[in-house]
Amino acid sequence: MASASHDSTQQRYADSRAAPDAQRWAAYYSYRLVGRDINRMIAQESVLFGNYAIRVLDDAEFGPLFRQYRPIVFQTMLDFDVQQALSRDEQTATARLRERMGTPFRLNIGIYHHQEFIGWSFGIQESAEKYYMVNTAILPQHQGKGIYSALLPRILGAVQREGFQIVYSRHVATNNQVLVPKLKAGFVITGVELSDVFGVLVHLSYFFNPIRRKVLDVRVGQARPDAEVKRYMPFE
Repeated sequence: MASASHDSTQQRYADSRAAPDAQRWAAYYSYRLVGRDINRMIAQESVLFGNYAIRVLDDAEFGPLFRQYRPIVFQTMLDFDVQQALSRDEQTATARLRERMGTPFRLNIGIYHHQEFIGWSFGIQESAEKYYMVNTAILPQHQGKGIYSALLPRILGAVQREGFQIVYSRHVATNNQVLVPKLKAGFVITGVELSDVFGVLVHLSYFFNPIRRKVLDVRVGQARPDAEVKRYMPFE
C-alpha cells in the first residue's frame, strides 16, 4: 500500500532510471529531522503487531532507504520531472526559498519485518498548525496485512503530541486502498487539486480539535450548529 500524492504499487521503471529518480525526490523533499529526540515519542509503541515494528529514522538512515526502495513501490507512476522543466535561475530561486523556510518539524518512520526494512512513512510541518503527511509506502509482498491501518494511529498520536492541529495528505483520486482506511480513521475530504506533477488529487485532513471538526459538518450543511458551535460562530 502506498499513499501521499504519488500512489501506485506495480513495477515498471528500468533499473537504470531508479537511482537518479529516487535521488531527485530525496532532494526535492530535502530530508532533515529536527534536532530533538523524536524516538521518545513512539519508542514505547515500536511494535505494530506480530513481527512488524516501526522506528524513527534520521535523514542519514532514511535517505538511502528511500532511494533504494521507492522505485520498487512506484514503478508505474508517470513522472513529470519538475526540476528538469525549470531553468537554472528558477532552480536557484527555489533552493533559496527552501532555505528561508528554516528547520520545520519532520518525521521519518521506517517499517520493519523481522528487522528487514519493508516500508516507510514521512511527513513535514507545513505551518504553525498543519502537518503534511507526504508519503507512506509498503513493499508489495507486505501489503494487505493491516500495516497501514495499524501505523496510522501511531503517526497521529506522535503528531498530536507535537502540538499540531491538523494532519493533511494528498492522494490520487482513484487510490481507494489508502482513501478508505483514512476516511474510516476520521479523515475528511477537504479539497481537490489538479497537480501538474501527480494529476487529480484528493486532499484529506484530520482535525484533532473536536470543535473544529464539528464546524466542518456545519460548513458543508451536514449538521446544524449546536450550542457549542454557536459559542464560537456568531449566527446573529
